[in-house]
Amino acid sequence: MAFDQIAYDEIEDGMRYLLALTFPNVYISNKFTMMGNECIRINLDSSDLVTQTPGLEIRDYNVMVRYYHIADMSNAPANASVKARIDSLRKTFTDNITSSDNNWAELRVDSIEYNVEDEENEDVDNLHIAEFDISITH
Repeated sequence: MAFDQIAYDEIEDGMRYLLALTFPNVYISNKFTMMGNECIRINLDSSDLVTQTPGLEIRDYNVMVRYYHIADMSNAPANASVKARIDSLRKTFTDNITSSDNNWAELRVDSIEYNVEDEENEDVDNLHIAEFDISITH
């Protein structure tokens, strides 16, 4: 069994491909770049060893996914629309708990934080950020 080319090819790029199917006109990258009124950022934060033998390694990969959407959240329909997109993103993940294409055994959405504020984007008006903490066992 090969232990190489997992972090990018099967975790980050696998998630990017999965999200591109559900969000076809949304810019997806590992860096914040606002293209249009929404974008998705995927970053592999770390991995932890679960089991290792001479022919097998199982790791938990911790991935941070941020969903960025420009909208006036004080407007109820806009707020509802953004929350619906976040729910759609969560459903995309939960519908793909396992992936034979990317060889992951389990994907878990550990938490979702709404209304994330960061210094990197404080100059963007009406920017709503939701952060997903995801664990993938591979």
